[in-house]
Order: sequence, then structure tokens, then C-alpha cells
Amino acid sequence: MMPELLDPHVLQYLDDLLPPRDPLLAELEAQARAERIPICGPHVGSVLALLIRLARPSRVLEVGTAIGYSAIWMGRALREYGGQLQTIELRLERIERAQANLSRAELSDVVEVLPGAALEVLPALKGTTYGLTFLDAVKADYPAYFEHALSLLADGGLLVADNALLGGEVAPGVPEGYWSAGDREGIRRYNTLAFSHPGLDSVVLPLRDGLTISLKR
Repeated sequence: MMPELLDPHVLQYLDDLLPPRDPLLAELEAQARAERIPICGPHVGSVLALLIRLARPSRVLEVGTAIGYSAIWMGRALREYGGQLQTIELRLERIERAQANLSRAELSDVVEVLPGAALEVLPALKGTTYGLTFLDAVKADYPAYFEHALSLLADGGLLVADNALLGGEVAPGVPEGYWSAGDREGIRRYNTLAFSHPGLDSVVLPLRDGLTISLKR
């Protein structure tokens, strides 16, 4: 089981504060639990939707679609004002499931799934700018995603990275086990890049598994 940062009682309290999800999101959460599919979860989904409503980016990029859970959270917020989302996914089976779920959410005209490996698709997007980019794919590759995503990010745009604390495993002295050494090194390097870059203002939210949010000045 993925490690959690928060005490179980605190986590339950936060869960209880959330409004009930609609049947589609609840179904996807159940599928993710049963099949061990990584999704961002309702707390991070709520943050993403809130950031989109605050910043109102015309275009959003997601790296790591999975079954379309986070894309639905973001797509619904984008639909309110005509924004668009492009999301990258490698696995064909997940692409098909995500597209079906997005169709059920009536978001096929808002969200486009880009098939392929992220490190191959990202360079092909050169010339396109995004107001928000959400990273939630291979953790060991986060430093490489950082360079590509930053080059595609508009001034004033937001770069958001999920799993930024790996349940605490990024910190010295915390027992390791769930995440690989490559994952831990990738996330540590990513956070260092985000906090040391002179053109970014960054924070880490200790929510769920950690969320690094960077504003491009």
C-alpha cells in the first residue's frame, strides 16, 4: 500500500470534509483501489480544479493520464470557460479506458489524449504554451519532465507535480520500501530543481503523497 503522510485520523477527517463524488468519480476511485491503478485522489483533484478556476489557463497539459481520473477533475473546471486539456499516456489499454471515461463525463471535446511515451511526446509539443502542467507519471523521469514542461509553460503559469514527498520516503531517516531508489532520486532531484530555479516560486503541500506547486515568474 502507498504510504500516507498524514495520521490516519487526520486523513479520515479530511476525507469526511469532502463532498460526495458523483457516481463516475466514485466508480473510478473504486477501480483504482481494486486494480492498484495510481490516481491523484479527490484531495489533489480538488486542488487541481481550484487552481484551474483561479488561474483560468486556456491550455493545460497533463503527463500521465492513467484512466482519466485527474483529467475529469481538470476537464470539468476547464469546461466552465472553454479551456482545453491535453494529456499524455503510454499504455494503450489505459488510453482506451481514459477515452471511454472522458466520453462518459462528456469531456471528449475538452480533453485530448496524446498517445506515447512522455519523453517522446513532450519535445513534439514545442511551440505550444500551457498555463498549467500537471506531472503524474514515472517518478524517476520527473527531472527530465521538468526541463520539457518548463519550456512549454507560459509566464505566470503553474507547474504541479504529484507524489512530491513519496509518503515521506524522500526524507532522510524515513523507512524506505514502497518506492524504488530511482523514484526517490527522481523526486528529490525534481524538488531541488523546482526550489532552486531562479524563475520559479515553489511550495510543497504535504497533502496525500505531497504536491509541489511552482509559479513561473
